[in-house]
Amino acid sequence: MKNIIETIDIKDIKRDTPTINYADSDILVTDSMEDIMCGYEEIRLGMAVAIFCMEGRIRLEMNDDTCALQRNDIIICLPHHIIGGIMSSNNHSVKVFCFSHSFVDETLRGKREFGPVIDHIHRNPIHRLRHESKGRSAVNLFGKLITSKMNDNNDCCRKIILHHMFAAFFCQVLASFGTSADNSHRTVNGERKSATLVFKNFMKELAKDEGRHRSVSYYADRLCYSPKYVSYAVKLVSGRTAMSWINEHTIGQIKYQLKNSDKSIKEIAEIFDFPNISFFGKYVKRNIGVSPREYRNGQ
Repeated sequence: MKNIIETIDIKDIKRDTPTINYADSDILVTDSMEDIMCGYEEIRLGMAVAIFCMEGRIRLEMNDDTCALQRNDIIICLPHHIIGGIMSSNNHSVKVFCFSHSFVDETLRGKREFGPVIDHIHRNPIHRLRHESKGRSAVNLFGKLITSKMNDNNDCCRKIILHHMFAAFFCQVLASFGTSADNSHRTVNGERKSATLVFKNFMKELAKDEGRHRSVSYYADRLCYSPKYVSYAVKLVSGRTAMSWINEHTIGQIKYQLKNSDKSIKEIAEIFDFPNISFFGKYVKRNIGVSPREYRNGQ
């Protein structure tokens, strides 16, 4: 059976790593990639993470893609992304910033100009600041100001001030992706229109299916495209694989049945066309971490 991928957020890192630079309920700063992994080889992010490679080289896997960073490179890992396979050179130095889902939502609320940037980050999560002295200077300046305030333990308003500084810092980091986003938008605009239509129709078919079909091939047949193109279009537009959407939708339907119906677990497994109750139990546990009975009983 495939290993369960744990979802990690700020509270998990705070619990497992007492030596981090700074942490509150919405923001965490550390100098170690290992801190955010919480002892796991692979995790699903319950937060946004910005990783700055300050020296040396870093490599990690994100959503099955290999990402390589050098000095003055930034990678943005968005919530729900899966990361793992971290490797680094002996002389590497990093600064890792974690931002809660609510912090990101609050910071970006009403700022529609960041929409294309977030879209670009889904497809191109690495930005090479080493090629951009102006952007690098701005990010470094914010970093120095934040470090100074983090070390100011005598300021009773430190947390409030830091939150405003981190919000500005987060926007500056996104802005550093802005030029690349503009260029990318122009070059892939036509291709993206076609992919967007496929993605919208894929989501419509997914909603109508109620979780009974769990293969990309089924939806590709419904849309009259090849499974390969549907997978490509969904990943291009949403930054997620088609299977991740299918599994998320199916699990949502299964959770509803387990919590809100009087049907037995065997009957629910039959509703979703699982070959047997054992296969159903393994599928549920792989995706939510507990068995169907444990979920129904609130464990």
